[in-house]
Amino acid sequence: MSESFGHLDHPAGPCEIHITGDASHDDDAGLLTVALDARLRTLDLLHKERLLPADWLPEARRQTEHVAADEASDAAREIFHSWVRRVRDSIPAAGIPVHALHP
Repeated sequence: MSESFGHLDHPAGPCEIHITGDASHDDDAGLLTVALDARLRTLDLLHKERLLPADWLPEARRQTEHVAADEASDAAREIFHSWVRRVRDSIPAAGIPVHALHP
């Protein structure tokens, strides 16, 4: 899963905030694992896209939950959407000027 939003100025050029969640489920253990990350993604069409860290974004993390296989997709989406809210909440707290924050 991924979501991108906002535009901000960065020394590497214009960027947007890019949030990802990569989920996997171990059916035998009933364990859902979601790797969550947030980075800046360059928007310069003349150069190769780059993902850049920003110290004001939450650190990447891995979240695990015990869920049945038939509930894994819904649980992964819920975890991801919670992560998106956390990333969005970090922006005003850091005082970063982001344009068109809410699409």
